[in-house]
Amino acid sequence: MYAGMIDLDELTPNRESWLKTEVNPGETLLKFTNPFIIKNVNAKMPPVKPLPKLKKEFKKSSSLLADTSDERQCVLDLISPPRMWTDKDGTTWMQQVSPQPTHRCQIQLLREKVDNLLVETGARDFGICPRRIIIFQQAFDEIIRQVTISCAERGLILLRVRDELKMTFTSYKLMFDDLLVYCDKKITPLEESLIPLEEEKQSLEKDIQKIKDDIDALNMLYDITQRRIAEKRHVENESHKDLVKAHIRTMLQLKKLIAVVSKPVPQGSEDEEEEVVKRLKVHKIPVPEEKALKIAHEEMRRKEKRIRRMKIKTCKVLRMKKMNEKLKKLFEKDLLIKMKTPKESAKKIDSVDDITQMNK
Repeated sequence: MYAGMIDLDELTPNRESWLKTEVNPGETLLKFTNPFIIKNVNAKMPPVKPLPKLKKEFKKSSSLLADTSDERQCVLDLISPPRMWTDKDGTTWMQQVSPQPTHRCQIQLLREKVDNLLVETGARDFGICPRRIIIFQQAFDEIIRQVTISCAERGLILLRVRDELKMTFTSYKLMFDDLLVYCDKKITPLEESLIPLEEEKQSLEKDIQKIKDDIDALNMLYDITQRRIAEKRHVENESHKDLVKAHIRTMLQLKKLIAVVSKPVPQGSEDEEEEVVKRLKVHKIPVPEEKALKIAHEEMRRKEKRIRRMKIKTCKVLRMKKMNEKLKKLFEKDLLIKMKTPKESAKKIDSVDDITQMNK
């Protein structure tokens, strides 16, 4: 690279993505002369005067710079130092900033070349971009060269402006680096404090995932058990319905059987069972087995016993009522006879117990 050109590594040490496409230093926008051979490498080059600092020095040196081409070349060398390299044969070559003037068409070509370089290198249109900075620095050096050829004083002023811009840019870069170091010092303990939080977060996420898996497994188990319970309930309902139907059928058969068997057997029949079987055949009732017949006979006997008991109880109750009525009438008559005074007749008889006590 030419002198005064900022290296990308120094400009953006932490931004490797910007270093993928660099501007080729051999294809600089600053115009150089054709390379020529240097016979004596150790030969002393003419000393370059330092930049004038006062206005008086400008006035003194302006006449010399405007007249002599050597002084103009010295100012051009301040823009960028001469290039020197050695071939395999050992010959040393050198290039200097070109002192040839520039025409209007060459300036238009320079503008097109700048636009093409911005597109080829992928420079950004806005914000900080090292590629765009390098391209515009080279273009600014070329403009300084063109101005220096026509007027050396203007070239010196532009050189000072360029150096001042580089100094401000470098100071901003140093401030930025210091800020990065300060931020690193502050961020490092924060990052270290975040490590246990990240671990806790990961453990909590694992626990959450485990709980979700357990919930899914329990939901699946719940669905399976619900299905099994529904199937079991359906089977039980079907079997219960069949059992109820069978009980209803047997109950109807037993009712018919009891109705037939409960009829009194006519006199002169020798065997009751034969008579019952005949009745069943007449009513088209299937003849039951011995157990069914026994059950029917037992049920019929129980019913008869219940009826007899109920009749006996009703008779006893009626008798007791009649006896109570008779006793009340007798007690009332005896009381009226035994009463001597009207005061005693006015007494109220509350219950049968009072009457019995008075009789005694």
